[in-house]
Amino acid sequence: MKADTVFVRGRLWTADDRVAATALAVVGERIVCVGSDEEVMRWVGDHTRVVDLAGRMMIPGFHDGHCHYTLAADEHCGINLKGLQSAEACLAAIQQKLVSRPDAPFLRGGGFLEALFPDTGPRKEWLDALSSEMPIAIAADTYHSLWVNSAALALAGITAETPDPHNGRIERDADGSPSGCLRETAQALVLDRLPDWPVEEYKAAIVAFQQTAHTLGLVAACDPWLDIHGRNAVQALRELDSEGKLAMHLRGAYLADPAQGVEQCAALLARCQQDNPPLDATHDPHFRVSAIKFFCDGIFETKTARMLHPYAAAAEKGAEYYGEQNWEAGRMKALFAALDKAQMQIHVHCIGDGAVRQTLDALAFARSQNGARDARHCIAHATACAPEDMPRFRQLDVTVMLNTFWAERDETWLMIAPWVGAEIAEHYLYPVKSFFDAGVRVTNASDYPVTPWPNPLIGIETAVTRQPADNYHPWVFDYDNPVHHHAPWPEERAGVEPMLLACTLNQAVANFMEEFTGSLSVGKYADLVILDRDLLPLAPAEIGAVGVVQTWFKGRCVYTRPAPHQRSDSHGR
Repeated sequence: MKADTVFVRGRLWTADDRVAATALAVVGERIVCVGSDEEVMRWVGDHTRVVDLAGRMMIPGFHDGHCHYTLAADEHCGINLKGLQSAEACLAAIQQKLVSRPDAPFLRGGGFLEALFPDTGPRKEWLDALSSEMPIAIAADTYHSLWVNSAALALAGITAETPDPHNGRIERDADGSPSGCLRETAQALVLDRLPDWPVEEYKAAIVAFQQTAHTLGLVAACDPWLDIHGRNAVQALRELDSEGKLAMHLRGAYLADPAQGVEQCAALLARCQQDNPPLDATHDPHFRVSAIKFFCDGIFETKTARMLHPYAAAAEKGAEYYGEQNWEAGRMKALFAALDKAQMQIHVHCIGDGAVRQTLDALAFARSQNGARDARHCIAHATACAPEDMPRFRQLDVTVMLNTFWAERDETWLMIAPWVGAEIAEHYLYPVKSFFDAGVRVTNASDYPVTPWPNPLIGIETAVTRQPADNYHPWVFDYDNPVHHHAPWPEERAGVEPMLLACTLNQAVANFMEEFTGSLSVGKYADLVILDRDLLPLAPAEIGAVGVVQTWFKGRCVYTRPAPHQRSDSHGR
C-alpha cells in the first residue's frame, strides 16, 4: 500500500512527546506514518502526491471548545456591529441595515461592545429614532445584554410594572420604565417573541463560518448553546451532515433551566438522543449533541459574575454584593448527579470564583453519588478562581476551558477594574499558568462571536504576552495608548507549547475525540495545519501574525491560502 499524500522536509509539532518528525504520510483519511523524511518516502508510489513543506511548521488542526458557531446566523441574516467603537457608528450601521430591508418584520443581530455603554446600557430612544414600528433587538458582544427599542418592548409586553425575571434584569429609568437594555435572562422576554432563523439561513451561515474557520486552521468546535434561538440550528446541522457538507468535527450542548430542577433531566436526555444520529460502522457523524450547558453566574460587564468576596464598587446593588448565583446549590447538585449518572457530559459557564467553587462542589457531589467515571466535565471561562480550588479540577478530572483572548488590559478590563477592585483586576483575573502548574487539563476557546475573529493563534499570543495583539485588538480603542500595554498579572503568562496543546489534543480529550483527532499520530485522521512560520522560535508578539497556509480535514485539503495578490481580509477589519 502506498500513500495518497506525503509531507516532507517540515517541522512537525505532533502534540505527542514520543514523536519527533519532519514528515508524514496519509492514506485515505488517516495518518499512516509520522517520522523522518527517509521513513515517509518509503510510502511514495506512482500516484502519491508529495508536498514539500520547505521547513514550514505542521501542527494538528485546532479545536475550539466553546464557540457559538450557530450564532453565525445572527451575523449572516441580521445586523453585525462587531468592531464598531462608538454609539454613533453603531446607529449608522443599524440605519443602513434598515434602509436595505424596509419590509422586514424585525431586526435582530449582535456585536455592540458592552464597554461602550457602562452602567445601565444603551437607550431605547436611540433605536426609536431609527424605527418606531419594527422591533429591534441587538445583543452585546458578550450576548449577556440586549439593546431593544420601544416596539420590541411592546411586543414582549414589558412595562414599568413588569418584574425582573429570575436571574435577569430590566434596566430602568428613575420612574421604573424600561430604558432599553435587558440583562441575562431578561433578554428572553423579547427574543422568545421573535421567530427563529429559517433552516436554510442557518445552513448558509454555518457553511460560511466553516469556511472562515478553515482559514484559521480550525477543524473542530463545540457550540455550548445550540438552542439559543430555537430548534432550527440543530435541524440545519443534521441536514448539512447528511448532505456531506460538514468538514469539521462539530459538537454542541443544550441548556439546562435553573428555574427547573432535576425533573428536566429526562427531557434533556431525550432531546440529545433524538437529535443524535446512531453511531455505527457505516456512519461517521460530524455533528453530535454531547453535553448539557449550565450558566452558574453572569459576567463582570453586567456585575453578575459570582465572587467569593464582595464587589468593590456596586453601590446600586447594595452593600456586600457578591454577584448573581443563577443556580440554587441543592438544585444544581441534584441535576448534576442525575446527568452524571446518565453518563452525560456537563459544561458550565463560570466567570467568578464563587461560581467556580459552587460548580466544583456540585461536581464533587455527583461523583460521591455515582462514583468516579471518565466524565470529563468542563468549567468554561474561570476568569477568577481561588488558588485553593485549582487542584480540585485535577482531582475531579474537570477540564478548565479558558478564554485567553481576553487576558489583556483593554476597554473591558478598564471598565470592570473599579467594580471588582484594583487588586482583583491586577493580580487575580485570567489565571492561565497556574492551571497548567496545577496539572489541570487546560483548553482554550474563543467564545465566538464574543471574540469576533476566533483565530487560535491570537489566543495563544495573548496567553503568552497578556497584551493586545498588534494585528487584532477588537476591545482596544486606541492601540497606541500605553495603558493597554501594561500586562495585568504578568506572572500568569503561559508557554507556547502548553498553549498549543490546549488548542489541539487537550480539547480533543475534553470532547472525547482523542482517539481519532487532536495529534499527528498514526491511525488518527489527517486533521492538520501548515503554518508559514515556526511558532517556537518567534518573539511572542509575532505569534498572532503567523498565517495558515493550508488546513486539512480527514485527509482532504479544505483550505489553501491564496497567492498574495488574491488575498482578502478574512476577519472583516
